[in-house]
Amino acid sequence: MSHRLTKGSDLEERIESFFKLSGYATERNVIKQGRSGAPHEIDVFATKNDGVTDFTLLIECKAWDAPIEKAVVSKLSMEMSDLGIHKGIIVSLKGWTTGAELTAKDLGVELWGTLEIRNKLGQVAIAELDDVRSTVRRRGFAVALKEPELSPRLMATARGFLGFGREELIWIKLLWLPFHLVELDHAKSRLTFLKGTVVETTKRWNLYDALSGEFFLRFEGMPGLADVATPQALPPRVHMRKLEKDINDTIKKLESVVRQRTQDRYAAKLEELGVPAGTESTSVIHTELVHVPFFAALLTSGDRHRVVTIDAVWGDRWRSIDASLSENVTFVTEAFGAVAGPEAAAAAAARRSSRPGLTQLAVLAAIGIAEYFAVGPNWFAVAYLVTLLALLLITFQLWKREQGY
Repeated sequence: MSHRLTKGSDLEERIESFFKLSGYATERNVIKQGRSGAPHEIDVFATKNDGVTDFTLLIECKAWDAPIEKAVVSKLSMEMSDLGIHKGIIVSLKGWTTGAELTAKDLGVELWGTLEIRNKLGQVAIAELDDVRSTVRRRGFAVALKEPELSPRLMATARGFLGFGREELIWIKLLWLPFHLVELDHAKSRLTFLKGTVVETTKRWNLYDALSGEFFLRFEGMPGLADVATPQALPPRVHMRKLEKDINDTIKKLESVVRQRTQDRYAAKLEELGVPAGTESTSVIHTELVHVPFFAALLTSGDRHRVVTIDAVWGDRWRSIDASLSENVTFVTEAFGAVAGPEAAAAAAARRSSRPGLTQLAVLAAIGIAEYFAVGPNWFAVAYLVTLLALLLITFQLWKREQGY
């Protein structure tokens, strides 16, 4: 299977080659375990021995379309501390914010921008990096639904009660979200009349959100995957090793405990991890990183951002994915920007062209006239106020249900 290089992978290769030519032994996209036991994925790991000691570098490569924030610097510093490494470099094609620069100085992290890359790799390398296609073909699910079918549903999720504090739409994009597809064998014993106790094995395939690590969806058969072009794909934040460890550790604990309450607790955790109730043992057979297409809308109210989604395969709303992306909204806006797109102007024009207030006033007037003749002038004010309060409460409850509160 041939892949076109992403700008990020091309940058990593060039940086690795530079350090190799400088006499370093290098590894790329390697996972190192820290003193805390946590795994750390490193873009380029470079080591050189000067005859007295080993000198080790961690290099993080960012080919994002926006400057890096200070959170990227803090994360690298934390990894350096956990791994016992004193030198770290972040290479960013789009530079960095002032906050990131100040944080880097405080934490001893070196920042390389286009000037440093030009000095070390040459002007041609910068030009070639700018020309690298950002589209790559990955294993995933093919798009079955188009944006015009789903955009109205996404725009309808904007929060706001009776027109007050309504969220503004910034953009709608087709995003390819990372998931871990895990092939599992579930074993369960069954008592039979002729053969006694027999063990039955069931094979299932689970999808786990690679941003949050949560169980997403189960397939009874191998899902149909294809090599799909993924121009706007988010990288995973939770690695499969952690999920495998969580599943295996929970199974071992469930098998070792004897108290019913403790067994129930671990069984409930296994169900959260996508292992059906009653399963006596589960084996992880195979794992694969795949991408699922979602149409996502970035909504904002004041300085708060939120992401809502509909998958482009089955056309379903997934509140767990909304929550995952909204919790990682800085990660999303760093990758795809927070600048208003053409969808924002269209949504604003649609709101201006609609006049729901006239319809509401006509309905309220009709209710008032009917109540005036029904209860008479003496009780009209009280009856009308009670009706308005009841309508307000009903509208509020319907709005809460729609928003998932």
